Amino acid sequence: MKTISAALLAAPVFASSPWNIISQSSNNACHILENGCIADDDVGTLNENYANNEHCTFEYTGTARISFSGNINGKGSHFHTESGWDVMKILNSNFQETARTSGEKNYLYVDVANRQRFQFTSDHSVTRGGFKVCDDKTYTADPTKAPTKAPTKNPTKNPTKAPTKNPTKAPTKAPTKAPTAACVPGQSGQGEGDCQDCGIGTYSTTYNAPKCEPCLAHPTNGAWTHAAGQSDANCPWGCADGHSPTHGGTKCDAEGATLSLKAGSKTALFTMHKNGALKLSGGDDICIEAPNCATSGSTSADSHERRLGDMGAEISTRFDALEARMAALEAR
Repeated sequence: MKTISAALLAAPVFASSPWNIISQSSNNACHILENGCIADDDVGTLNENYANNEHCTFEYTGTARISFSGNINGKGSHFHTESGWDVMKILNSNFQETARTSGEKNYLYVDVANRQRFQFTSDHSVTRGGFKVCDDKTYTADPTKAPTKAPTKNPTKNPTKAPTKNPTKAPTKAPTKAPTAACVPGQSGQGEGDCQDCGIGTYSTTYNAPKCEPCLAHPTNGAWTHAAGQSDANCPWGCADGHSPTHGGTKCDAEGATLSLKAGSKTALFTMHKNGALKLSGGDDICIEAPNCATSGSTSADSHERRLGDMGAEISTRFDALEARMAALEAR
């Protein structure tokens, strides 16, 4: 459980923040800090990792340079997530992705001219230290107002008593109508008694929305996994039964063929999907070394998708030869 530190409780109260959290997961994935910063925890340090399955959509209003890592105007920002899987997306006004970043960054900036939206999501496994994103503005603490002095009382004179009259009854005022409760984001309708949760595959982001809008589309062979009442255009989805994620978790397809290789006590499993994606699994100590790898040296598998170039074509050919040989043996 994340806790608020004593240092944060003792901090001065700053002017209203330019950051606004639009939506987030129930475990409070984002925290607005003082001095124009927002972070994945309530103190903005790398000492505590963010959680699995987090999501947070937030926006910055104003003109500024936004720092994801490095020292900007004396503010120490940082960014460290699981590369390729826990991502920070930059969104347009329609909540559509225009860019993304992940991993560990040094000196990464985004210039904002008026308003900019961001979204952070983490997957179901590995976590890192998280993020602290800051603007380049300087903020000062709100001044404490001086106490108002009590006015000097005028001397009281003995008043002349007026004759007592029968008082006139005050007219009865008409009661004020109770305000109508609004339909919240994730619903459509015009107030109490008319609110309906947005169905699967739809969402709304405003109060009293006239209708729910379709979520951003999931890929072919994908299926919605969220409950009714979604308030974010990026509705959660997963791969349908019989399919698994490929291409960095952006596509879904069925497995086509599997090849198991064993050497000593180590076993590596190659799985070829029908859309051409090749996955290698077998544990943290299973890796691939090849001149055409994305990075030099060894790359850990751990069930992550790897694009292997010409090696994928060679393994696919061996799959076909193996299947043909097995069919010949069965025919005997």
